[in-house]
Amino acid sequence: MAELRNLQADLAQFRKRVLVAAAVVLLAFLLLGLRLMYLQIYRHDDLLEQADNNRTTAVPTPPNRGQILDRNGVVLATNYAAYTLEITPNKAGNLEAVIEDLGKSSISQHVIASNSKRSVKNRKVLIPCPYARA
Repeated sequence: MAELRNLQADLAQFRKRVLVAAAVVLLAFLLLGLRLMYLQIYRHDDLLEQADNNRTTAVPTPPNRGQILDRNGVVLATNYAAYTLEITPNKAGNLEAVIEDLGKSSISQHVIASNSKRSVKNRKVLIPCPYARA
């Protein structure tokens, strides 16, 4: 004869399994919450500094490649340095003052065209502003 199943025992075993699965899921979310709290509260200052340092990088300037001469030694092509300055208008504050300060910079004399001022003035994203050494 076929043995009858004990429904009460099967139901108790199913409830145990559901309880264990729920406990594992709850533990996983608790661990995620603790990790989030650790990163947001305890490591906030360090991570904020890392994020700020991540935005600014020093880009090395490659050396000049030399002049191109014809067979008689006449210069056909020469090199000159060209730079691009990117300003974030919403972080620059008073944009006109920043541009004026760049013009007065002691590092080098900057030539910023007036159309660069107009193109930067009303934007909220990074705008490349060409400048050259005088």
